[in-house]
Amino acid sequence: MPNAGKSTLLSRLTQAHPKVGSYPFTTLVPNLGVMTFDDAETLVVADIPGLVEGARLGRGLGHRFLKHIERTQFLLHLLDATLSSETNILSNFLMLRKEMSAYSTALAHKPYFVVINKIDISDPENKDIKALRKALDRIGTKSMCISALTGEGIEDLIQFISESWKKI
Repeated sequence: MPNAGKSTLLSRLTQAHPKVGSYPFTTLVPNLGVMTFDDAETLVVADIPGLVEGARLGRGLGHRFLKHIERTQFLLHLLDATLSSETNILSNFLMLRKEMSAYSTALAHKPYFVVINKIDISDPENKDIKALRKALDRIGTKSMCISALTGEGIEDLIQFISESWKKI
């Protein structure tokens, strides 16, 4: 989704310096960065503009970039923990999956993982986040919580990405 912290996360994971703003649709073009792991392996990470409902039909900016997502090996869906309830956050995630599935069945079958961002603003003990993680578990979706801004949880995320990427 727009303004979830994708560019901030890219700058945390790589040496990239994408434009970061506190308003939706700061990212107008995909940003790339190279992530380097302890074993000197590298991985290109892409920050794609946020998708909105109707993206597959041309709404918002994301429709222009769905074809780029098809070339990826796996996806990280970044969700904003500061939304008002786990229901809204889960709805946004399900909408993203629906838009991607409607655009391409191949895209629907790519491996993915959910990262819940902005826990520095929304207390990690927040019942909405716990409920969201349980709801994601119920639909077979693994998740973790981070703060791209403060770096909390980033090392665990890097470890997860490294392990996941090597399995593909």
